[in-house]
Amino acid sequence: MTVKQKAYTANQKVDLILQFLSSGKSLSEFCAQHQIKQDEFRTWKKQFFQAGRDSLRYGISFSTYKKRLQELEEKIERLELDNIILRATIRFLRERG
Repeated sequence: MTVKQKAYTANQKVDLILQFLSSGKSLSEFCAQHQIKQDEFRTWKKQFFQAGRDSLRYGISFSTYKKRLQELEEKIERLELDNIILRATIRFLRERG
């Protein structure tokens, strides 16, 4: 029988990571106590530290980082659409030419 994993919010994940760091407990002990898969918790911790490192490295706030990420994703979508249009145009010109 498998244990159903609870869905945690970002704030809950941060709270758990901070609790773990100050607890002095082993990862296996902490995860067992909170019924969290160790691999999943390691992923949360890695993401947490990576985001903090990036914020310090680039000197930007999370909201600025999130806005810039959204802008870049929109730009990628436009470029992908442009690529589709250009391929269709090339194919059309080859067929006519």
